Amino acid sequence: MHISSDCYVGVDIGGTWVRIVLANREKVLVEVTQQTRKRGTERAVSEQLRQLIRFAFSKADLDASGLRGIGVSSCGPFRAMASLEDTPNICDEINGWHIIPIIEPLREAFGENIRYRLENDAKAAALAENLFGAAVGESNCVYMTISTGVGGGFIVDGVLCEGKNGNAAHVGHQIIAPDGPQCGCGQRGCLEAMVSGKSIARRARERLEEQNARKSAMLALSNNDIEALTSKEVFDAARLKDPLAVEIIEETVKYLGIGIINVINATDTKVVVLGGGVMKSSDLILVPLRRYIEEHSFTAISRGTDIRLSKLGSSVGTIAGLSLVMPSDWIQEWLTTKPWEKAFAIEQL
Repeated sequence: MHISSDCYVGVDIGGTWVRIVLANREKVLVEVTQQTRKRGTERAVSEQLRQLIRFAFSKADLDASGLRGIGVSSCGPFRAMASLEDTPNICDEINGWHIIPIIEPLREAFGENIRYRLENDAKAAALAENLFGAAVGESNCVYMTISTGVGGGFIVDGVLCEGKNGNAAHVGHQIIAPDGPQCGCGQRGCLEAMVSGKSIARRARERLEEQNARKSAMLALSNNDIEALTSKEVFDAARLKDPLAVEIIEETVKYLGIGIINVINATDTKVVVLGGGVMKSSDLILVPLRRYIEEHSFTAISRGTDIRLSKLGSSVGTIAGLSLVMPSDWIQEWLTTKPWEKAFAIEQL
């Protein structure tokens, strides 16, 4: 077999972690992860990417002259599909960042003669799931991630929807509860403010304080430290039939169901793929969610729409980045060999 010297980098920029993978035609060579930099100049993130990419080539014992493309899957929104702009969970009052350049600093570091593409993480994940995951072969599909934030990507009639500034399908910022809590984007009652992992934990803490529920399993699982309570403890407590935790999860299913129904009505999609950290608790979400959608949606539109779990799992972000720049003749080979499922080196810095 001819071993390709050409390499591509897939980048996943999140509010908590930056992950990159270096891959050739045959396999994933190495994955490198590091907490997202949020201090310094507005070029801190792009400098972090440059360093991680160089480190990946070093770990793979390769020269970067074989680099042919860098695909960046990132939380948005974006400016001219080249920079991040006022990105919640990265830009904050302390760093004072507004525009975070991505493409131009990478071009300065790695040259003009390779392919660069920046895309919203959930939109890129929609492409990845369509090429390699739960929506292979579907010309009308939606991907939604429910994690630190909530995002989406729409493929309609085989085309990834972009929007005027590349910000289409920000499903997390549809307003579900007009008088609800403030979202990081500034609006009130966004889907993200109701069903993200942080939001689930916030609602649980608020309810515990309101009801002075000192015997809740949620508190026991978080060592009686209410500030340490995360969505994981909420889900674990619901599995133990803690009444308050069960109530929080039922509310989460309702809000998520409303958001998905809105998306189905807007897109007439065939498939909705769900991913992200919150969906690791799909055992408590998926069945009641499907039931809620069936019972509360406009049947003439929602009939025939399938709600599925991501098949790419925790690899979706970096595979999404690769999907943005991967040559078309590699795609069928990767669909067959699934190199992201095989063992490869992982470095956490």
